[in-house]
Amino acid sequence: MTDLSLSEKQPTTLDYADPTKFKFQIIKLPTVEYNTTAANVPGITLTEMTQPTRLQQLKIAGNDISFDDLTVTFIVDDELINYRKVHDWMVGLGQVDNDNKFRDILTEGKDRFPLSQLHATKGSTPDGAVYSDAKLIHLSNRNIPKVEVSFVDCYPKSLSALDYNQGATDTEYLQATVTFGYKYHSFTTPF
Repeated sequence: MTDLSLSEKQPTTLDYADPTKFKFQIIKLPTVEYNTTAANVPGITLTEMTQPTRLQQLKIAGNDISFDDLTVTFIVDDELINYRKVHDWMVGLGQVDNDNKFRDILTEGKDRFPLSQLHATKGSTPDGAVYSDAKLIHLSNRNIPKVEVSFVDCYPKSLSALDYNQGATDTEYLQATVTFGYKYHSFTTPF
């Protein structure tokens, strides 16, 4: 067993992460990224397995990881443009009334995978147009990018309501929260 000396246990930096120092970027929703007020780095869960023995079952690490949802809160602009972009994305994915909105999503997303249809089988959907990658960039106390959390293939799962209130005593701008599902996230330090 390795025993570290006290000097090796000391932190090398005494700067701590500030929860107000971040930038959120998502390819499909540039108007949301500008007005983002809150975002999270979702938690992850690793499954646990038990190995039966004659005495007591032993717990061992499994091999399935599940990622919690990505939640982003943003200020809604005066013409509801950013809110409607998320809304239209969800309605297009759900194909509420017809296929036209889904086709619009596919047409709008051709810039992400422009060559995806060359190798696709006839009738397949280019899923690059359906999803969008996102990044949460952690900034230092001096607003210098330090760590980037990349989210692969995000899609909106829920969008909060807009609550209007004539009885408000102070000006509070409308905010909305969108919850994204995604395949996985990873940390990089490209800066």
